[in-house]
Amino acid sequence: MIAQVDRDATLRKLIKKREELRYKLRDHFCLPVNQRNYKEFESVVDELDELRKKIHLIKEK
Repeated sequence: MIAQVDRDATLRKLIKKREELRYKLRDHFCLPVNQRNYKEFESVVDELDELRKKIHLIKEK
């Protein structure tokens, strides 16, 4: 039971972080092209990919 609670808490935390990163991407694309920071964009996309993999693994268990 405790493992299930830990798993659910971890999943909620990862999903919350994913939503925050999605908002960052949305904000990035709302900016004019000449004001966009593509280094930050790449890091956000990489982090989103890692989160997606972690969430997928947790949901499989």
